[in-house]
Amino acid sequence: MGTDLTHGKLVVMPSSAPAAQKRPRSLVSGILLALAVVLTPLALVTNWAAVQVDNTQRFVDTLGPLASNPKIQELVINEVTNKLDETVDFAGTTSSLIDGLGSALSLPPSAKDALGLFSDPLAAGVKGLVREAVGKVVKSDGFQAAWTQTLTITQEQVTKLLKGEESGVLKMAADGTITLNLKPVIAEVKQSLINSGAGFAAAIPEMDLTIDVGKIPELAVARVVYQIGIGVGTWLPWVVVGLYLLGFALAIRRVRAVLITSVFLLISSVLMLVFFSLGRLLAINSVSDEFAPAVGVVWDAVSAYAVTVVAGLIALSVIALLASWVFSGDERSPVRQWFGRTFASLRARLDRLGMTMGSAGKFLYRFRIAIRVIIIVIAGFLVAAAQPMNVGSVIWASVIVGLLLLALELLQRPPVVVAKPAAKKATTTKRVTPTKRATPTKRATSARK
Repeated sequence: MGTDLTHGKLVVMPSSAPAAQKRPRSLVSGILLALAVVLTPLALVTNWAAVQVDNTQRFVDTLGPLASNPKIQELVINEVTNKLDETVDFAGTTSSLIDGLGSALSLPPSAKDALGLFSDPLAAGVKGLVREAVGKVVKSDGFQAAWTQTLTITQEQVTKLLKGEESGVLKMAADGTITLNLKPVIAEVKQSLINSGAGFAAAIPEMDLTIDVGKIPELAVARVVYQIGIGVGTWLPWVVVGLYLLGFALAIRRVRAVLITSVFLLISSVLMLVFFSLGRLLAINSVSDEFAPAVGVVWDAVSAYAVTVVAGLIALSVIALLASWVFSGDERSPVRQWFGRTFASLRARLDRLGMTMGSAGKFLYRFRIAIRVIIIVIAGFLVAAAQPMNVGSVIWASVIVGLLLLALELLQRPPVVVAKPAAKKATTTKRVTPTKRATPTKRATSARK
């Protein structure tokens, strides 16, 4: 059975498909929609791998702002300063310098001991000077530019990391431990110290400093997901969109199909959001405290694309759920009847104003279902094509679709149904012949008989 709004009343239209043909059609529709809901998380993750990581510009746009993040800057400053201290040994160098100065001046032992008291403060001062120089380099615009330029090169290293090639700047062990090469930063700090007149900087040797960003077992899984996602991530989301559209097209009760699918898609999207939150906690807890803030920042930056898409899916599910819930139920429900009366009244007012729409209105009514499908399909593809799909794009698309559907209802002109006068029932009158009374003579004759 189908329904349609005509002259403010909901008309129940008998379906042309026999009941025997409805069962297989409904079964296929249910299978397609269930498959679409199940494949949605996989399509999201593989698309992230194919688009977010493998796209150089998007990769740089995602991780580029981290150079100005205080937590990342503090991590780099601490690691570079500590490594320089271990290599140069500021305390030992200043102590040797003071001892040599005392011997060169032929100072007595007591004076040498007194001079030696300045060794630790001088070493601390040198270390502070180095830390200040490192901080200036890390917080400078030059470091931001170098970071961005390095990311462009590092994007290739990340793809090598996820592909399993261990020749890049970033490396990952089998247990998920990530190491980062800081050799370029040390070279920049050394040159900066030399330019500022710090003669001891010349003693800083060229070194290959690598730091363990942390042990993140989830990245080992990400490597597998990436390698799969590169192959299917570009086309799987469109396959999922096609499954949704085909499933709704085959559904006998489309409003009910949208309602049920929206519920399961909403549950799936919320679970994905919970998964990303738990993944962040696991990533932070799997590293030492000094690396935890930086790992949290990196996780937020890398997962921002996927989280944005999940939020868009939640918004889409809620809007579809509310719309299908309002229009679900019996054809004689108050909501549907109210919509029918309202649009019929508005169309009548437009007609009185001379906006009868003529043949165009009849055309819109005749092909109203096809036009509705075209509007929704185009909007669905536009939302899916947004990079990334987000709450804003979903809301705007929903508003535009709603306005177009409202305009379609107002502009279409259903055919005028003229009610035929009821046929008068033929009334037949039966003549009743009055019964003749018996005369007294006949009564007497009858009595004698």
